[in-house]
Amino acid sequence: MPNYRHGDVSLHQITELPKELKKQKHNGSFAIALGETTGHKHSVVIDRPQDMSIYLDEATGLFVLDLKSEAKITHEEHRTIILEPGIYIQKQEQEYDPFEEVLKQVKD
Repeated sequence: MPNYRHGDVSLHQITELPKELKKQKHNGSFAIALGETTGHKHSVVIDRPQDMSIYLDEATGLFVLDLKSEAKITHEEHRTIILEPGIYIQKQEQEYDPFEEVLKQVKD
C-alpha cells in the first residue's frame, strides 16, 4: 500500500474509512496542513472535485482523504507529487526533544 511524504506531512493508505469523521467541503482544492511559521500550505488538488471526499478526524485534528482518481499534493517549497486513488490518513511528522524528553510536532 503506498504511503506519501510531502515535507512534514505524510499520507498513509488505509483499507476503510475510520468512524466518527466529519465531511469537509472543498472545490477540488483543499489545504490539509498550514505552515505555522511560513504561512505556506500543503494542498490536495484534483481535476474532478466529485472524485475526492475529505473528512476531519475531530479527535486528532487530522484529515482522511478518499480519492476516486489521481490527485496532486502541492506546496510552495516542495515538488508536486501525484497521489494514486485510495483512502489515506494524514499523519504529522514528530521529533523527539531529548532535553525535554517529549515528542513534538514538526512545524513548517
